[in-house]
Amino acid sequence: MLITQFELLPNEILIECFEYLNGIDILNSFGFLNNRYNKLIRNILLHFDCKHVNKSMFHQLCQKIAFDSEIKSQICSLYLSNGNGYEQLSTFSSYISLDQLSNLQTLSLDGIDQNIIWGLIWTLPHLLNLRHFNFTASSDSADLLFEAIPTSTIQSLSMPTMEFDSIFVEQFTSVVSLTISTCSLRQLYEIFKYLPQLKCLFTNKIHFASGSETNEYVAVHLKRLIIYEFTFKFEILENLLVSTPNLESLTILAYDNNHMIDANRWQKLIEFTLSHLNTFKFKFGITCGIKNQNIIHMLQQFQSDFWYQQHHWYTEYSLSEHRALIYTMPYPSNHYIVDSNAMRYGNTQYKIHSNLFEKVTSLKLNVEAIAEISAYYFPNVKSLSLNSGYDKNNYSYPYLKSKHIQSLKMIVHLCKLNHLEILSPCKMKSLSVLLQILQEAPNISSLTISRDILLQSFTNQKLCEKLNKMIKKLDIVKDRPFSQIGLKEIIQACHRFSNIEKLQCDFDRVDDFPSLLYEFEKLSNLKLFSFRSVYNYRMNRWLRDHASELNTYSFMIQFDSLNDEYDDDFWSPYDSPDSVDYDT
Repeated sequence: MLITQFELLPNEILIECFEYLNGIDILNSFGFLNNRYNKLIRNILLHFDCKHVNKSMFHQLCQKIAFDSEIKSQICSLYLSNGNGYEQLSTFSSYISLDQLSNLQTLSLDGIDQNIIWGLIWTLPHLLNLRHFNFTASSDSADLLFEAIPTSTIQSLSMPTMEFDSIFVEQFTSVVSLTISTCSLRQLYEIFKYLPQLKCLFTNKIHFASGSETNEYVAVHLKRLIIYEFTFKFEILENLLVSTPNLESLTILAYDNNHMIDANRWQKLIEFTLSHLNTFKFKFGITCGIKNQNIIHMLQQFQSDFWYQQHHWYTEYSLSEHRALIYTMPYPSNHYIVDSNAMRYGNTQYKIHSNLFEKVTSLKLNVEAIAEISAYYFPNVKSLSLNSGYDKNNYSYPYLKSKHIQSLKMIVHLCKLNHLEILSPCKMKSLSVLLQILQEAPNISSLTISRDILLQSFTNQKLCEKLNKMIKKLDIVKDRPFSQIGLKEIIQACHRFSNIEKLQCDFDRVDDFPSLLYEFEKLSNLKLFSFRSVYNYRMNRWLRDHASELNTYSFMIQFDSLNDEYDDDFWSPYDSPDSVDYDT
């Protein structure tokens, strides 16, 4: 095998290699090596992704850009986030104005707040080369920002929600790809009206549809539609798809929605309305018993000649005690839940393919199901959640044992895990089981764990040392809805996890905040303390009253209400779950 040294490669190949690297890494690694590299990287466009840049390095980067006009002109793509434990967006704006980046084509801003919204509103219209704009913000900020987007150049747009004003929205004729986190059916129809050149549309969720909406506008250019949560009746979906006659690719996920499991109705819709459809991906789930013969018959209809022979859309369905699930193959979602006693029925030839669950990055397993799922293989799981179902025969919850870990190694590539979740009522026969998981999965850096299991782990010195070495992000959750995580327990966790960078927990005792923050000051690596509470008003008031004091700490404090819903299949513009191609 011939091995070529990197520096011996011709400039043309080096430039092609640099296209796959973060511009920040290129500058830091090659910028001052020699004249050749320095000259080379001064003549290429740079993609800056600041997602994993720490605070001190980020300040240095901003200073470097501020005093170097060449770098400003080289930046063609920029990603900034406020989710790193410090405010990247306002920090960057204090050094550089975005309109100084003359060749900026792609801008992604995660977590826009009131500190920078007005500056962005003034700056965005001056970004004349901007083609792709992705952002997350509160709904009020999103509406304000929407009005400032340069309308003549934007080709792809990704945002939380969208409200239309016909005075200016009609100018968005250049947009061919739109990603929107949530919208109503009315808003979806308005998108068809005001974005007539749209080719690709993705939404996490259609949150409202009355059934009385009417649409006069046909999305004749729309080729690809992705809906990650549809909760309404089939006729509402039919009315929507009538407006997309040239659709070539459809992806739709629906949970606990009986209306979607009607193969005959789908067949008629595809034959008479979606004649150009060649790619169809779906995942439909409903709550039912495993002995429901009517449901089984309905699921089997998706495996007829129309699906298998005519379109080559292969499906598989699984049945457990409380749930039925049917999906196209390969499995189309990032998330999968394996119930105990679940049985799978589908194309037997496809089952042997390792790419069936290739897309799954988040996996939830019941302990008792681990030994039963030898037919499964999940090659790309990054987040693993272990739980226990109640054993009616023994009136108890099964224990997680060492033998389960051996079985787990056969179905999950443990070296790819970076997040582990172990919640009550999952119980371990011995704490050595958790230690065994950490040894088999050396790249875990994030841990979500119940209060009781965490306190038990403090009694095992070897386990504590392993946790302290590996875990950078810790999330402590309640064992029961009305249980408390006390100040003493959080302080214990701080002492055991001295290298922690992000700490999350359920915390309701506002009077203990001063003592808690005092302990956090001792954690030199802490960037973010995020807590959840049911006491919205009390917590928000305390944070507001002490805002000036909190700004003096070296870490950020973030509050999330426990009343907010958690959507397991939620997708942000920065995750690329379905590899959205903005150029199609």
